[in-house]
Amino acid sequence: MVVEVGDPAALSEIGGDEGRSGVYLARTGLRPYQIRHAVSDRRWGGFAPEQVHAYLNRVAAELDRLHREVVATTEQADRIRDGLRQWQTRHAGCRVDQAPRR
Repeated sequence: MVVEVGDPAALSEIGGDEGRSGVYLARTGLRPYQIRHAVSDRRWGGFAPEQVHAYLNRVAAELDRLHREVVATTEQADRIRDGLRQWQTRHAGCRVDQAPRR
């Protein structure tokens, strides 16, 4: 899929919408392939396309790394949550006596 920068139809095509602040918000999240395949019109006095593509590739690589980190962190949180539930189930009948009053 090729997404054109500034194309309003592309927002709905990739699942985004316009937030209150006017900042693009993606319902499904921006994916690295969307950044790598983004295109824009060439304009007189604009940016060098090679530099723009190099920068977009860096951004996509960082987004990919962060996505993998979020997935790993979510999996770790799930394991910890499951362990806590198992511990709570095993110790549900245990009663902690209050310390005697002096």
